[in-house]
Amino acid sequence: MQFCTGKMRENKTHIETWNKLLKGDSTALEDLYNQHYISLLNYGMKCCGERELTKDCIFQLFLKLWDRREKLPSLVNVRSYLITCVHNELLQHIKKNNMQAGNSIYTDNESSYEDYLIEVQHNTELKRKLMSAFRKLSEREKELLRLKFFEDLDYDEISD
Repeated sequence: MQFCTGKMRENKTHIETWNKLLKGDSTALEDLYNQHYISLLNYGMKCCGERELTKDCIFQLFLKLWDRREKLPSLVNVRSYLITCVHNELLQHIKKNNMQAGNSIYTDNESSYEDYLIEVQHNTELKRKLMSAFRKLSEREKELLRLKFFEDLDYDEISD
């Protein structure tokens, strides 16, 4: 006997809403927006730290979804698709602003290469520290982290 978790039901609902959007249902666009806005905003804030930019990119994304609804793919994971789209919107916006401001990352090769080396060293050290701390966790603690950060379950779902 199989049990359907809350996350699985939620994903099925998102897929059904997505399929309605593909058929031209304007209320489906609003439903998708309402279902995913908070997680998209949180993701965008983690990426760039700019709330207004993130809100603008989410709005642009949903306009594009409506305009391109007839060409959109069928999906298995709507949330992942939308997060990827927001990520791409943010990157496009940041690149566009950098180009307009003349802030190409290639304008000062020595400085950018030095910055790159510093960032790589910092990331390597951070990764080493995280791996060291992760090894000290029990199997149960590792499982809880996986459920929270990779399965994106909320605390109630994890406690179940």
